[in-house]
Amino acid sequence: MSFKPDVAIIHLGLNDTDPRDWPEFKDDFKSDYSWLIDTLRKQNPNVKLFICKLTPIFNGHPRFKSGTRDWYWQIQQQIIEIAKANHTGLIDLTSALYNRPDLFADNLHPDKEGATIIAKTVYENLTGNYGGLKLPEIFTDHMVLQRDKPITIYGTANSNEQVKVLFNNKQLVAVADAYGKWKVQFSQMPHGGPYNLNVQSGNKTIALTDILIGDVWLCSGQSNMSYTLSASKTGKSELAQIKANKIRLFKFNQYEETNDAPWNAKVLEEVNQLNYFSGSWAPTTPATASGFRP
Repeated sequence: MSFKPDVAIIHLGLNDTDPRDWPEFKDDFKSDYSWLIDTLRKQNPNVKLFICKLTPIFNGHPRFKSGTRDWYWQIQQQIIEIAKANHTGLIDLTSALYNRPDLFADNLHPDKEGATIIAKTVYENLTGNYGGLKLPEIFTDHMVLQRDKPITIYGTANSNEQVKVLFNNKQLVAVADAYGKWKVQFSQMPHGGPYNLNVQSGNKTIALTDILIGDVWLCSGQSNMSYTLSASKTGKSELAQIKANKIRLFKFNQYEETNDAPWNAKVLEEVNQLNYFSGSWAPTTPATASGFRP
C-alpha cells in the first residue's frame, strides 16, 4: 500500500477453493475483494487496476475432488462480476494455461515456463501489444469457404487497432478488442471463385489469393486416416489421372515418431507447446494428393 502503485495486478482466489475456506466464507469473497480494490484506489486514485481470472488447478491436486473443482468455477464467475462492478480490467490467466498441465508439477503452481506465459499475458493486457495483425492457420491461399453460409473472417491485432477486410469487392471494418480479437462477417455466397482476400491493419497487409466458395468436407479418424492415397492399391493410377480442377486440400501434418523421423529437441519443443499440427490449403495435384488420406 505504501508503494502507491500506478498499476496493480491482482490474482486472488486459488486458496479460496480450499474446503476450509469456501464453504464457510464464500459470502465474503466479493466484499473482501472489493475492499482490497477500494483500498488500492485510496492510496492512488489514478491507479490502473487489473484483476485476473484464475490460473488452473488440475485434477491431480489432492483437494481437487473435495469440491475444489466446482468451487473453482464459482470463484471464476465471481471474479468476472467483481471486475465489472468495480470497473477494473480483467486478465484471463486461464485460457493460456488450461491445456498445459505439463507446466504444473504439483497441479497448482506453474514452473518457469508457466510463469513466463503469465508474464506475457499480463504484458499483452497492459500494453495492448498482441504481436500485430495475424490470421489463424486455416486462412491461407487456395482455401475453400463454405457456400450458402455467412462468411466469418477473424484474427488478432493489437488492441483498438482498426482492421479492414476486403473480399469480393466488399470492405468490412472491425476494431480489435481489449484482448486483440476481431472478426467480420460477409453475407453468404453461392459457389464460385477464385477470389482474393486482403486484410489490412496499420502498415501490415495480408493478401490471400485463389479462394473458392464451395463445400467443405471434414474427414477424421484413427489409423485409417494415416493411410495415404499413394499407398493404396490403385493409388498410382488414380494419381496419374488427376487433371486441373477446383478441389482444394487441407491436410494437418502431425508430429509423429517414426524410424525415419525420431523425436528430436525441436519436435519435443513443439509438442510440449501443444503445436501438434500444421498445414495449409493446396490445389489438388498428383503431388499434393499422394500424401492425402483417401
